[in-house]
Amino acid sequence: MSALREKIAAIPLARKAYQGLIYCGLHSGLPELWRAVTGRRHVILTFHHVRPAGQSADLFDSCPSMSVDYFRKVIEDVSERFTVLSLHKLCGYAGKDPCAAITFDDGWRDNYDVAFPVLRELGIPATIFVTTNKIGSSRPFWQQILGKVFRHASENPDGQPSRTLGAALQVKSNTPLTASHYRQTVLRWKKLASGRIDGLLREAGCAALLPEQPRCFLSADEIREMAQAGFTFGSHTVTHPILPCESHSTAEQELAESKASLENLLGYTIDMLAYPDGQDSPEIRACARSLGYRIGCTTRGRWLSSKDDRMRLPRLDLSCDFCDGRCEFPAELPRHRWPSV
Repeated sequence: MSALREKIAAIPLARKAYQGLIYCGLHSGLPELWRAVTGRRHVILTFHHVRPAGQSADLFDSCPSMSVDYFRKVIEDVSERFTVLSLHKLCGYAGKDPCAAITFDDGWRDNYDVAFPVLRELGIPATIFVTTNKIGSSRPFWQQILGKVFRHASENPDGQPSRTLGAALQVKSNTPLTASHYRQTVLRWKKLASGRIDGLLREAGCAALLPEQPRCFLSADEIREMAQAGFTFGSHTVTHPILPCESHSTAEQELAESKASLENLLGYTIDMLAYPDGQDSPEIRACARSLGYRIGCTTRGRWLSSKDDRMRLPRLDLSCDFCDGRCEFPAELPRHRWPSV
């Protein structure tokens, strides 16, 4: 095996391909899912976007996505190997059979249009963590807004929007504003407080490149319909800030107001939370507990242990990451083949 790795390392293209496969394999969550299957452990799966048939992934959107065909295959396979429970029931499960829970973050419209019909057909429950000020909204998160500006700049490198964006990012005038640069920028900006991000978006000229677009998040009626069909809902805050980057008062307001909004909408107590970007802290968890939350989900990619703090649960994200471009590869596991994204 070491000799094979040495041969791969000697060929630049092969080395890049090999590194890409390793990166995607590790970050897709598939190895952890296999350990869960063979070890009879419980898992919580998380999804974001589910794309309609024929729609390709957007390189200028950092939000994970999955084609509906791949989503169906994953759900079918998981339901064969696990007992799929609601998140509440999974957290209280004391049996030995392997169990799984399905969750979605953000509350995108395609959760209703694309994923809901599949899950309803297969009889699979799910939990959706909703960003409450986006209910019924046609305005995406700042990551998608920034992505639109990057795409426009990459297609028109000599235009004024490209120069404005380059100046805001403090890069040289001839620096190509690629999808890779976009993702690196998103990772840097996530470490900033929401107020600072708003200022950077204005400096980057984002407001001038926001045409009218269709609604992209769940409506109140869609949320109620899904709840009547057995789906459960939890908070994903009001505006989706990275909570540890915010002041205590801002974080508390985000958690309290989103909880109250969902309770008013659905008429039952909301005690589940998914931390935006999966980021929490002891202070954030303590604040959430004091407000009545009993379950908190992160994006730590591993199986569920009986020793896990119920306010810091791990979840596996099976959406494929990007490696400087669209990642498409068949992820093969023993005795089972996962379809390509």
